[in-house]
Amino acid sequence: MATVKMIRDNKFPSAGALMEKVREARLNNVPTAEEAWTEVIKKLDPYKAPTWSTKTIQEAVRVMGYKSLCASEKPSVDRAQFFKIYNNLLERNTNRTENEIVSQLVGGISAKIGQIKKLEN
Repeated sequence: MATVKMIRDNKFPSAGALMEKVREARLNNVPTAEEAWTEVIKKLDPYKAPTWSTKTIQEAVRVMGYKSLCASEKPSVDRAQFFKIYNNLLERNTNRTENEIVSQLVGGISAKIGQIKKLEN
Protein backbone atom coordinates (compact mmCIF):
# COMPACT_ATOMS: atom_id res chain seq x y z
CA MET A 1 0.00 0.00 0.00
CA ALA A 2 2.82 2.38 0.94
CA THR A 3 4.71 1.56 -2.25
CA VAL A 4 1.69 2.30 -4.45
CA LYS A 5 1.08 5.64 -2.70
CA MET A 6 4.72 6.67 -3.03
CA ILE A 7 4.91 5.75 -6.72
CA ARG A 8 1.65 7.58 -7.39
CA ASP A 9 2.89 10.74 -5.60
CA ASN A 10 6.54 10.60 -6.59
CA LYS A 11 7.99 8.83 -9.62
CA PHE A 12 11.33 8.12 -7.92
CA PRO A 13 10.79 7.80 -4.15
CA SER A 14 13.84 7.35 -1.97
CA ALA A 15 14.19 4.18 0.08
CA GLY A 16 13.96 6.25 3.28
CA ALA A 17 10.74 7.94 2.17
CA LEU A 18 9.26 4.59 1.21
CA MET A 19 10.14 3.05 4.58
CA GLU A 20 8.59 6.05 6.35
CA LYS A 21 5.33 5.49 4.43
CA VAL A 22 5.43 1.79 5.38
CA ARG A 23 5.90 2.78 9.04
CA GLU A 24 3.02 5.25 8.89
CA ALA A 25 0.70 2.73 7.25
CA ARG A 26 1.62 0.07 9.79
CA LEU A 27 1.12 2.33 12.81
CA ASN A 28 -2.28 3.64 11.68
CA ASN A 29 -4.07 0.73 13.36
CA VAL A 30 -1.80 0.44 16.40
CA PRO A 31 -3.03 1.93 19.69
CA THR A 32 -0.94 4.73 21.15
CA ALA A 33 0.62 4.16 24.57
CA GLU A 34 -2.17 6.23 26.11
CA GLU A 35 -4.88 4.18 24.38
CA ALA A 36 -3.16 0.94 25.38
CA TRP A 37 -2.84 2.06 29.02
CA THR A 38 -6.53 3.03 29.09
CA GLU A 39 -7.39 -0.50 27.91
CA VAL A 40 -5.18 -2.02 30.61
CA ILE A 41 -6.69 0.09 33.39
CA LYS A 42 -10.24 -0.82 32.31
CA LYS A 43 -9.45 -4.54 32.34
CA LEU A 44 -7.53 -4.79 35.61
CA ASP A 45 -9.37 -7.35 37.71
CA PRO A 46 -7.48 -9.88 39.84
CA TYR A 47 -10.35 -12.35 39.44
CA LYS A 48 -10.46 -12.38 35.63
CA ALA A 49 -7.98 -13.21 32.91
CA PRO A 50 -8.35 -10.43 30.33
CA THR A 51 -7.89 -10.64 26.60
CA TRP A 52 -6.02 -7.79 24.96
CA SER A 53 -6.69 -6.08 21.65
CA THR A 54 -3.06 -6.45 20.49
CA LYS A 55 -0.10 -8.71 21.15
CA THR A 56 1.98 -5.66 22.04
CA ILE A 57 -0.37 -4.73 24.89
CA GLN A 58 -0.39 -8.35 26.02
CA GLU A 59 3.42 -8.45 26.02
CA ALA A 60 3.75 -5.14 27.90
CA VAL A 61 1.35 -6.37 30.59
CA ARG A 62 3.23 -9.67 30.80
CA VAL A 63 6.53 -7.85 31.28
CA MET A 64 5.07 -5.72 34.06
CA GLY A 65 3.18 -8.57 35.65
CA TYR A 66 -0.60 -8.62 35.54
CA LYS A 67 -1.02 -9.45 39.24
CA SER A 68 1.44 -6.71 40.18
CA LEU A 69 -0.58 -4.21 38.16
CA CYS A 70 -3.80 -5.33 39.85
CA ALA A 71 -2.30 -4.90 43.32
CA SER A 72 -0.33 -1.74 42.64
CA GLU A 73 -0.77 1.35 44.77
CA LYS A 74 1.24 3.61 42.46
CA PRO A 75 -0.70 3.99 39.20
CA SER A 76 1.34 6.98 38.01
CA VAL A 77 4.58 4.99 38.31
CA ASP A 78 2.94 2.01 36.57
CA ARG A 79 1.70 4.28 33.79
CA ALA A 80 5.17 5.68 33.13
CA GLN A 81 6.71 2.22 33.20
CA PHE A 82 4.02 0.83 30.90
CA PHE A 83 4.53 3.66 28.40
CA LYS A 84 8.27 2.97 28.28
CA ILE A 85 7.84 -0.78 27.86
CA TYR A 86 5.01 -0.47 25.35
CA ASN A 87 6.83 2.09 23.18
CA ASN A 88 10.01 -0.01 23.25
CA LEU A 89 8.02 -3.05 22.12
CA LEU A 90 6.38 -1.02 19.32
CA GLU A 91 9.79 0.19 18.16
CA ARG A 92 11.22 -3.33 18.23
CA ASN A 93 8.25 -4.70 16.27
CA THR A 94 8.50 -1.86 13.74
CA ASN A 95 12.22 -2.48 13.25
CA ARG A 96 11.61 -6.21 12.83
CA THR A 97 8.89 -5.56 10.24
CA GLU A 98 11.06 -3.08 8.35
CA ASN A 99 13.95 -5.56 8.31
CA GLU A 100 11.65 -8.25 6.92
CA ILE A 101 10.39 -5.91 4.20
CA VAL A 102 13.90 -4.91 3.19
CA SER A 103 14.96 -8.55 3.19
CA GLN A 104 12.05 -9.45 0.91
CA LEU A 105 12.82 -6.54 -1.41
CA VAL A 106 16.49 -7.46 -1.63
CA GLY A 107 15.61 -11.13 -2.15
CA GLY A 108 13.19 -10.18 -4.93
CA ILE A 109 15.77 -7.98 -6.62
CA SER A 110 18.43 -10.70 -6.33
CA ALA A 111 16.06 -13.23 -7.89
CA LYS A 112 15.31 -10.87 -10.80
CA ILE A 113 19.03 -10.27 -11.38
CA GLY A 114 19.54 -14.04 -11.42
CA GLN A 115 16.77 -14.45 -13.99
CA ILE A 116 18.25 -11.72 -16.19
CA LYS A 117 21.70 -13.32 -16.05
CA LYS A 118 20.20 -16.68 -17.08
CA LEU A 119 18.48 -15.03 -20.05
CA GLU A 120 21.71 -13.34 -21.11
CA ASN A 121 23.61 -16.65 -21.16
